[in-house]
Amino acid sequence: MALTKATPGVLSKAYVEKTDDTENVLGGTIALTEKIFTISSGAVTPTRSNIVLAAQSGTADILDQIVTTSLSDDSIIILSVDTGDTITINDAGGAAGQIHLIDNADFVMSGNKRLCLVRDGADWYELWRTSAGFDPQYTSAETAIVADTNQTFTHSLGALPSRVQIVARVVTTVDGFVVGDELQGPFYNVDGGTGFTGAVFYSNATTIGIVTADSVQAISITTKDASEISTTSTTSYKWVVRAWL
Repeated sequence: MALTKATPGVLSKAYVEKTDDTENVLGGTIALTEKIFTISSGAVTPTRSNIVLAAQSGTADILDQIVTTSLSDDSIIILSVDTGDTITINDAGGAAGQIHLIDNADFVMSGNKRLCLVRDGADWYELWRTSAGFDPQYTSAETAIVADTNQTFTHSLGALPSRVQIVARVVTTVDGFVVGDELQGPFYNVDGGTGFTGAVFYSNATTIGIVTADSVQAISITTKDASEISTTSTTSYKWVVRAWL
C-alpha cells in the first residue's frame, strides 16, 4: 500500500497501488473491478477477483475448474456471468481447481446471480451465493406421497435450513388446478375415510421429513373456484421439497 505524504494537522489519504490486473480502489469502500474471462475447455484462468464468465461459444457453457495459477491460497473470488449467457457451475468436476458447491449439486448461473468462492489448497469452495429470486440450495425430485410413513429427503446443506418449503405439485389436473400448479399446506389427509389428520413436517442439519398418517388415501383441499372442499386421491400430487441456508 502506498501512502500520501503526511501534512501536520491534515488527515492523509491511503490508496492501493494498482496495475492492469490488480485494480482496486480505496475511498471508504473497496471496488473490485470486474473483468470478463471466457471459458476455454471448461476452465478459466482469472487474474482478478471479480470474474465475469463468458461462454466459449454461443450463450451456454459449463465451468469445471478455475485455474489457481494467479490466485494464492485463501483467495476469495466472486463469479457472475456475461449478459445473455447461461453458465453451469459443475460441482466437484474432478480436475485440479474444481469447485465444491454447498449442496453438492451443479449451479446454473444467469442474469444477476453471484457465486462467492474461496481457494483452499488445490480447489475452490462455496462461501455464499445470491440470485434473482433467491434460488433454493436444495430442490428434491417429484416424490410420490406415501401413506403411513416418514418420508425423508437428504438436503446436504450441512446445517439446519433457515427456510423449508414443502408443496404438493399437481401431476393430474384436478379440482380446477392444472399440472404444474403447486399447493402449499397445511395439508389434511383423509385417513381411510374415518377422519382427518394433518401431515407433519420437520427438518434438521441433514434431513427434511414428511410424516403422513396410517392409510392415507387422499388430500382434502378447497377447490380452485372456492366452491367446496374436495377430497382427492394422493396420486394426483407429488411432494416437492426446497430448502435454503
